[in-house]
Amino acid sequence: GALAPALVLAAVCLAAGAAGAAARHPAAVTLVAVAFGLVQWASATLDARLQDEISDGARATVTSMAGVGVEIVCLTVYGGYAAGSMWAGPGPLFAVAAVPYLVIAFAVRRPERR
Repeated sequence: GALAPALVLAAVCLAAGAAGAAARHPAAVTLVAVAFGLVQWASATLDARLQDEISDGARATVTSMAGVGVEIVCLTVYGGYAAGSMWAGPGPLFAVAAVPYLVIAFAVRRPERR
């Protein structure tokens, strides 16, 4: 599937956007936006993959728990960004944020089952 390559591309775009932000280049915003768009697409794809894998009886509970997990991760990332902003600007913080995209890409690299 295209999921893992899309996440790798998102990581590359985010890291390049971070470097561009450090250099104050206007294209950096576009690269960061592309990265975030790819991550949103990947999130929707993973949600659909989860929906396909669970039974009807457990679907509501599992998707609710997955949603809670996503919210916890988001709050952790926002808190980390806020704390990191005391020592670094957006460029380095976005570069650090690109690393988890690569980890997730590695974790979901299995081909989609049909």
